[in-house]
Amino acid sequence: MEKLNEDNVINVIGWKGKSETNLFERKNVYIVREYRKSKETGENYTNETEVSKAIVKELWNMILKNCVLGEEYKYRFLVSRWIDLKGIDKKYNVSKEIMMEMFNGGGYRKLEYFPFYYSLKVIEKFQGITYFGRGGIIRMLDYCEELER
Repeated sequence: MEKLNEDNVINVIGWKGKSETNLFERKNVYIVREYRKSKETGENYTNETEVSKAIVKELWNMILKNCVLGEEYKYRFLVSRWIDLKGIDKKYNVSKEIMMEMFNGGGYRKLEYFPFYYSLKVIEKFQGITYFGRGGIIRMLDYCEELER
């Protein structure tokens, strides 16, 4: 991966117990850099995840369509809508109920869950939502310039 330009970094303090998470913006992706500590060795390390801007925008539009401003929505509701929108259950030829369980920790976690999860974190950075424990959100905005471009 190319060296990230530190001038484009957006610091986000305190995501899920991590000491710091940085968000870099590129032409077509966001790069989420998390600073973590290994449970086994105690060693600090960096984890970087690329999230497509198209997926972030698609999730933002889903939130605008399905979530009322200021209302709380639980993880299962959001995942259900995301599976419907993306046709993920049909893609893998399983029932929606089975896909929801697999989404939580099965074989599709890396392919399907992480783009969803990190997109929520990007939308939170732009204050479109408040993200809280166990994957729930509260929609905070009707419009967000950063997410509309």
